[in-house]
Amino acid sequence: MNSFILKFIAICSMFIDHLRYIIPTQPFAMAYIGRLAFPIFSFQIVQGYLHTRNLKKYILRIFIIAIISQIPYYFYFHNNTLNVLFTLILGLICINTYERFIKKSKFLTITIILLIMLLSNFFNCDYSYYGISIILLFYIFRNNKIIMSISFLIISAIYYIIKYNFLETTQFILLYCFCALSLIPCLLYNGKQGPKIKYLFYLFYPVHISILLFFAHL
Repeated sequence: MNSFILKFIAICSMFIDHLRYIIPTQPFAMAYIGRLAFPIFSFQIVQGYLHTRNLKKYILRIFIIAIISQIPYYFYFHNNTLNVLFTLILGLICINTYERFIKKSKFLTITIILLIMLLSNFFNCDYSYYGISIILLFYIFRNNKIIMSISFLIISAIYYIIKYNFLETTQFILLYCFCALSLIPCLLYNGKQGPKIKYLFYLFYPVHISILLFFAHL
């Protein structure tokens, strides 16, 4: 699978997850499908980091979209969470921190990353420390798919236990299983970009939330 296909799977998954908030009965099955999205986006943000020529411009682009998205995001979800794009930005900063300082001082590197995770939790970023953790592991273990997969499954299990506290056992298992399924397209990634329409993916996030917000008001 190329980058385009991975992103397409992720945005479809995300759209289905967000769509349930305007359906009166809110079918929980749509939330299962939605668990595919974030791990794939995290995997792709790592690929973006590895291939970007200018990290500052890359982060700036995402930051601008994050700011634009926050307004419809706030009114659609009715909470004080910062949208997931802010988490992706902090993940990029942590990758850059790891790359720059790990050989100089492991203690300094870990300290900075932990502070960024605490910051993400303080500002209530979507997925916060979990999101940053899996972005980092996708980067650190990018050349070892077995360790990458095992560490992702372990960290995700811990996060889901803390976040959902087992809910109903069936719901908890299905949420976790769909999250785990997101590994499959990531492992099938062939390193190619595919069709070059990156601004479609940048704009999809604020546009789809704005459209859903419009229909929610109807």
